[in-house]
Amino acid sequence: MADGEAAAAAPLSMLRTSSSSSFDNLGLGSQPAPLTPRVIARSSVGTAFYLYKHQVGGHKPLLRSAPGEVCKPALPHELQFYQGLESTYPQLIPFVPAYLGTIVVDLHPSSGDDAADRTTSDIASSSTASKSASRRPSRSLEHRSISLILWNKELVRDHASFLCEYIVLGDLTQGYMRPCVLDIKMGTRQHGADAPPEKARSHALKCATTTSATLGFRLCGMQIYNQAEGRYVLRDKHWGRLLQPADILPALRFVSRSESQCSLLDKI
Repeated sequence: MADGEAAAAAPLSMLRTSSSSSFDNLGLGSQPAPLTPRVIARSSVGTAFYLYKHQVGGHKPLLRSAPGEVCKPALPHELQFYQGLESTYPQLIPFVPAYLGTIVVDLHPSSGDDAADRTTSDIASSSTASKSASRRPSRSLEHRSISLILWNKELVRDHASFLCEYIVLGDLTQGYMRPCVLDIKMGTRQHGADAPPEKARSHALKCATTTSATLGFRLCGMQIYNQAEGRYVLRDKHWGRLLQPADILPALRFVSRSESQCSLLDKI
């Protein structure tokens, strides 16, 4: 969202939110540990990829390239949105991260060397060229974060194929010393028309019992820097599901750190 010392409104595309007690249940506490710079994937030309330490929600781990791009699993509808953004939704361009193409990552456990990271991105901004990457073993990573938890789940997942396509985006947290990130899930329905019946029922129940039904959105994950205490405060999706409509404004006031900034909420 913004630096902890100068919070600003975040682009809606990057909004995400959640609870400290829930993070404690995950063993995260209230302060994310420094990310161990351990390479977990490399592209075919050697560009290194790491876990993205500012991830606060989602079902799949986000990656960060050595040059600084953010890589997230490519869902068909989301990829279609970014590919058609310039021609179909140009008015949204100021509010979303730069779309830099796609890349294919090999998630199959494999050993890798300790070669120095490449400093030049192998992703052309004018194309969506897919390139393979091979992953290093990463179970020894010490950074206890959402991205690491999701990555460890990915390691034991029964993959039909270990090749995973990622959308490559600009990192909106770059340039901030203590970036704050808020995840908001928009809409009163959060399953696709082609979702399996069990998944549709599960998503419908989550919407019906949360602020998704009453307000049209819910908070799903948050990383906020508490300047007074010199630490991050973390919230997760389970906290967000417990919030009632009356709880939302106080939660967002905390994000903006000042009641005088609540005018920002009108833009959201």
